[in-house]
Amino acid sequence: MSQIKIYKASAGSGKTYTLALEYIRELLLSHSEDHYRHVLAVTFTKDATGEMKDRILSELYGLAFTTVDSAGFLASLQTALQASGYPLTDQQIRSRAERILHAILHDYSRLNITTIDSFFQKVLRNLARELGTGSKFNLEMNTEKALSEAVHATIEKANQNKQILEWLTTYIEHKMDEDRNWRIEQEIFSFSHCMYNEFFQEHEKELRKQIQENPNVFQELKQRQNEIKKVCKAFFIDTYQHIQSLLNASNLTAEDFIRKGLPIDFFRKLATGNYAAEVSQTILNCCEEAACWTSKTNKRRAEIEQLADSKLMSLLRETLDVQKQMLTSQMIVGNLHQLGLIWDISKEINMQNAENNRFMLSDTARFLHEMIDDSDAPFIYEKIGSDIRHVMIDEFQDTSRLQWQNFKALLSNIIATDRFSLIVGDVKQSIYRWRNGDWRILNSIGPELHAEEKTLGTNYRSDKTIVEFNNTFFLSAAGLLNQLHNQRLGETLPSPFLSTYNAEELVQASIQKAITGYVSIDFAEAEEDTNYSEAMKRSVLEQILKLYENGVPANEICILTRKNDGIIHLADYLSSMKDDYPELARQHYLDVISDEAFQLKSSMAVNIIIEALKVIAEPEDVVAAAVLESLTPGSSPQGRWKEDRLKMPLFELIGDLYRQFRLEELEGQSAYLFALYDSVAKYLNEKPADLSCFLQYWDDELQTKTIPAGSSVSGIRAMTIHKSKGLQFPTVIIPYCDWKIDPQFNPTLWCGAKEGLYNLALLPVDYNKTMADTIFAPEYKDETAQSWLDNLNLLYVGFTRAEKNLLILGKHKKNLPDFSNIRTVSDLLQLAIPSLAGVWDEETKHFETGRLAASLKQDVGAAKDSDHPLKQIPASKEVIFASEAFHAGKSIFKQSNQSREFVNANLSQGEGAKRLYGNIMHTLFEQITHIDRIDPAIDNLIVQGLIHPNEKAEYAGKIRSAIRESQVESWFNGQYTSYQEHSIIMEEDGEIVSKRPDRVLLSDNETIVIDYKFGKEHASHQKQVGQYMDLLQTMHYPNVAGMIWYVEEGRVVPVGKN
Repeated sequence: MSQIKIYKASAGSGKTYTLALEYIRELLLSHSEDHYRHVLAVTFTKDATGEMKDRILSELYGLAFTTVDSAGFLASLQTALQASGYPLTDQQIRSRAERILHAILHDYSRLNITTIDSFFQKVLRNLARELGTGSKFNLEMNTEKALSEAVHATIEKANQNKQILEWLTTYIEHKMDEDRNWRIEQEIFSFSHCMYNEFFQEHEKELRKQIQENPNVFQELKQRQNEIKKVCKAFFIDTYQHIQSLLNASNLTAEDFIRKGLPIDFFRKLATGNYAAEVSQTILNCCEEAACWTSKTNKRRAEIEQLADSKLMSLLRETLDVQKQMLTSQMIVGNLHQLGLIWDISKEINMQNAENNRFMLSDTARFLHEMIDDSDAPFIYEKIGSDIRHVMIDEFQDTSRLQWQNFKALLSNIIATDRFSLIVGDVKQSIYRWRNGDWRILNSIGPELHAEEKTLGTNYRSDKTIVEFNNTFFLSAAGLLNQLHNQRLGETLPSPFLSTYNAEELVQASIQKAITGYVSIDFAEAEEDTNYSEAMKRSVLEQILKLYENGVPANEICILTRKNDGIIHLADYLSSMKDDYPELARQHYLDVISDEAFQLKSSMAVNIIIEALKVIAEPEDVVAAAVLESLTPGSSPQGRWKEDRLKMPLFELIGDLYRQFRLEELEGQSAYLFALYDSVAKYLNEKPADLSCFLQYWDDELQTKTIPAGSSVSGIRAMTIHKSKGLQFPTVIIPYCDWKIDPQFNPTLWCGAKEGLYNLALLPVDYNKTMADTIFAPEYKDETAQSWLDNLNLLYVGFTRAEKNLLILGKHKKNLPDFSNIRTVSDLLQLAIPSLAGVWDEETKHFETGRLAASLKQDVGAAKDSDHPLKQIPASKEVIFASEAFHAGKSIFKQSNQSREFVNANLSQGEGAKRLYGNIMHTLFEQITHIDRIDPAIDNLIVQGLIHPNEKAEYAGKIRSAIRESQVESWFNGQYTSYQEHSIIMEEDGEIVSKRPDRVLLSDNETIVIDYKFGKEHASHQKQVGQYMDLLQTMHYPNVAGMIWYVEEGRVVPVGKN
């Protein structure tokens, strides 16, 4: 049997439970308590990572301490162990679980449960020297900011770069020809996001090579296609003139032909420049049959058919071929100017990355893929400092091609050693294609890996009525889209719907025996968009009233929408109805809680602080002063308050403003202020403490940071379907369930070379319907089918969040005879109604099945009463923010761990000078992780004013000499993972204290704790290091050894075990 398992896990099927079960099973089967170090578990978000860690630790705790609710997991674990051929008794399982839990908690940093990006970043950081850069590069996650800066810089360079100026000029001329706005910076910025498309990243190197070999490749292609367009244009004009001559010679007019001359009008449109003239079914019929050129009742029918057969049909077929050439050429050159600009923007980003020692998070998978390609992949992964023996990948349907190629290299090595690995995913929940996720990988890797595939077929989340509704609806919807696919896109292109929504993987059994749960569908019939929007808002209010009357609490309701603007409109509307429905308002049914409502910029206290900072930074800014006055009418401070605070440290300045404006009097602000302080602390740790820079950071990023709403906040939750993935709610309302299934906003598709037309490795083409009649038809059809699947998957994710009640609000279409008219997800709902088990009222356009379920309070109470402390729901506690006064004369020096010693040492003579020297050397060694970090560490202390620039050579020489003479080069050559001045937290005499070894070196089978000394040898030194050794042994680090390094004497003294 294969050691690779693939679980197809539909929504609510116990995926996290299964992952925890397989993970703990693997730990129990190992004879080593630190086997968790060799198991890599990855998922795609920090929240999912946290959930996985919590679940594994929670289940280990339950097993170790025999909690009541661990019995079910223990039984499942015994079954899994039995199936593995290694059965264990209850006592063996619990005993091993306790030892493993203890080991993990004392070695938590080596628990390899992480996001996929964090894992790749860890690999890259450990490959820093091979990359030709330091491991301390700045990781940039804000691609929007980096792109914006690069676009702006590229445009500014136009007056110095002839090529950029030419691209910009061409772009502006193109926009003006189309009567569109010629202000192009925002459009270039939007288009530049295509650089993070994986097709672009995979072929960028090839395109770069083509440009290097022929710098004029874009211009030559444009010239060639313009010549083709010129020939096509002349053909259309000549052909139409020829047809007019034929008609005149036969004494015929356009009206003599079918449908008031539609075929003749088609020629006219092309001749007058409408090159995208629709190729209707009538036109296609005219290519095949002469009889189709005229009606059966036309008196001159025979004459027209004869002309069509002898002349017109061949001309039409030839015209259609030329139209295809014209449209293809238009698409080829349509974005060439943007491709040229993107190339320069890409170079600008690379240059800025090098200047700022910056690495883009979005480049991680591509960069690692290039390193792994044609190299020793196991060696590369070993660089992270651990031997990975098992891999578990969650949410695999969101994996991109490059990510999979990177993981496949690792899995190949694991498969070769016949070790267990696990992949979990669900193609129906693939909704992140815009982030390069590719569900097709999950559907195809089973045979490739010779994996054992299993389907988790039971739903543990939703009530039975909801489970059965989803089973029936999605089978029907997939069938309808499959028919539409075959009709519109052709049967030659494989349909994704039947393979993705096949009954074997879709249909779930309910864990419940009783038929509980409720589903309703309501359709609004308003034709006008404005009326429909108002009808939808009223319908949401009606649903809330119904839930209120049936005892469903507001905090058990969640509204899910396709886009954020739907939430904003509903929140405003419901808030406006509070006077009309005071009882609903009193019980918070009209309060909408969303992430947008909990952004930092939503806080009155934070806004007052920010506006005050703006006034301090720019005293002449009358707008900021006016805004501050409007926020604090009559309470703005007078006099020199701005000047007095200009030189205060930013952290203390914010606290001072908090007290100055008496912000403690504002209710409900503490959570925002804690988040602001955390963000400022992080900012100051990474960036300069310049007030203007911080305010720019606020405008660019910080203002939209969200804080957790918390369970104590009352109201109805609201979020987009994308954000709801992985969550569940007792009652779900889905309004505006009517979005279109075709791609919106004409996305840019990256196309490869087309033989005979162009050989560029990359060509951007804007998606539109005319693609179907060009050489780009395959890309058009694939994007269309993928978009339909994306939107069906969105419905699936939305519908499967509900536990008890699911209420759907769509838009009714009066004329919807069959699948061929499907344009929105509401159309799918409307056509699927006859297949659903339930009651349909044609007059009110209302469907329902089941019975509305009330509160889940009993279930919540059960969680609170659990004997498992990690599964109990703690009572909410309010934490109040307070800020102490800043005393300029009593500032605490916060430069480093030895800061007070730097300040207190007598710098001029004797023991003080020695102490200062020792402190400086300690600080240097704290920063020197590798021999090549000596100079940067010294430079850092020079910047801090602790070392004079003239002393650099002296300190560098002493450090290198000490390392060489003491023969400790192996401590600084990257052989070990090094931890400098890391705290070990312990209990001593009933108090929590921390111990900080100078340096701890780790490998898979060795631990070395080192203490630096710059004075005489003393017996207390041995005792101190011995204590560190005892702590590390208690924490289960392997083969702990202790060393005291008397740096000035060039001696290393081993420390014996206590």
